[in-house]
Amino acid sequence: MADEYDLRSIAPTVSDILGVPVPSGSESGPIGRVTSDLRGADRLALIVLDGLGSVVWEHAKAELPVLSTLAELHHMEIQSVLPSMTYICLSTMVTGVSPETHGIADLESMVAATQSSSLDTVFDSVRGTGQKTLLAVHERDVKGVPVARFADRVVLAKEPNDDEIYSQVPVEAERYRPSFLFVHLLDIDEAGHRYGPYSEKVKQSARVMNGRLGDLLLRLAGWGYAVILVADHGMHEAPEGEEGRGQKGIHDGSVEEDLAVPFIWATAAEVQRFLQA
Repeated sequence: MADEYDLRSIAPTVSDILGVPVPSGSESGPIGRVTSDLRGADRLALIVLDGLGSVVWEHAKAELPVLSTLAELHHMEIQSVLPSMTYICLSTMVTGVSPETHGIADLESMVAATQSSSLDTVFDSVRGTGQKTLLAVHERDVKGVPVARFADRVVLAKEPNDDEIYSQVPVEAERYRPSFLFVHLLDIDEAGHRYGPYSEKVKQSARVMNGRLGDLLLRLAGWGYAVILVADHGMHEAPEGEEGRGQKGIHDGSVEEDLAVPFIWATAAEVQRFLQA
């Protein structure tokens, strides 16, 4: 199942659920199981769990009962893309095209691509139908990117953690009720890079995420948001010699640990029913 779909399927899946045009040039179709369950949702939140590939998730699964509970309802495994770097993965998610096609490899090329009128994203599709969007990311990751081109509301976290994301997204979602939310959470990835993907620090980060993510999902569900949770990539332990650069965990797509990622989805009613306890 992991080989059947990859990150290119996300944009067409979101488009189908919300009933908007698929971004032009999309190289994949929607994931039928997901659109069948979520099609017709008035609002959708796509939450990217940076670095929480399938193997890392298995390592920290005991600390993430929120994800496990929803995964028992709807879960599949899909593939990341090569090379499995965050800029590249996120760009593929929102365009539906391969890295070779969108050409984004780093922040500099992302800035150049987003300034081009030829880049078509799921944000454009949603906004083109008169619906509102929200983008919640970290300021360091979009420096120079004209984010207002994509989102009506933007949350830019200034610190390299998810505190501002968790605090501000509910405020913006309740006040403006955008049809599409794109939320990027990086605490797991940060811990994995610094301490290694199978470290106790990753488990600690997962434990903290569990409570905060569960609260966020319940609040969003109360406003009618269906949810998709997906990792952009996994991670593996850095080979000897790499640690000197401060990276105990890396993800370049050279091993399967980097490529297999969980894909979890739920309706607003399911989130409320199964996470309310």
